[in-house]
Amino acid sequence: MGTSNGKQDIQRKKQYQSLLSNNNYNKIPIVSLEQAVVPLIHILPTILTYVRMAKEKCNHPADGLTPDESASIMLYSMGWQPLNECLYVVLNSTLRSINQQNLQPWFLYLKLLFTAVLRLPSIYLTVYRNGQSDLSQQYKKDEIFFWWDLSLCTRSPLDKKEIETIFIIECNTVKDIHNHTYFPSDNSVLILPGTQFRVIECINQEINLEEIQPSFLLQNVC
Repeated sequence: MGTSNGKQDIQRKKQYQSLLSNNNYNKIPIVSLEQAVVPLIHILPTILTYVRMAKEKCNHPADGLTPDESASIMLYSMGWQPLNECLYVVLNSTLRSINQQNLQPWFLYLKLLFTAVLRLPSIYLTVYRNGQSDLSQQYKKDEIFFWWDLSLCTRSPLDKKEIETIFIIECNTVKDIHNHTYFPSDNSVLILPGTQFRVIECINQEINLEEIQPSFLLQNVC
């Protein structure tokens, strides 16, 4: 998490464009979730356990998704220990790394996940995201920046006592994934990578953002 400079934004956008160009993206098959995570087992040793847990919950998924599509979202939303072997932690670190070679084992899973998420409607919503450290010095009023990870947020305001920074984000294209999370009470939403924001204000470690440009994934992927 955090803002990035223009050079990094260009590199990350090229990385995504390489993955999502018609020639490359269309060649990646849509496979079962079990098959999609095979290249990740050496990175995430316990992932098959969580795949089984997700698939057991996705026999009759909502929103017209297939069981594997729904389970790919559920798997992303699940957290487990150790964090350096947890899917969403490792994936987002990889997405921010600007390293095409490190991203390659994720292609099958990303194809399934992006296919699933992009089938969900984009909605306007104010959402909340937490940071476990004081990030207020990294964000300046009127600054414009991209987030390049898959940002897991919530519909509900967060308890400031437990965290250092709260992002309050006005989104135009957020994806509501609550029908595809492991716990029925989960009110998670997802912001797509490559979404552009402007800092409205930053007061007392509360950072208010507004979406000014949707993720290019909404335009580049059919």
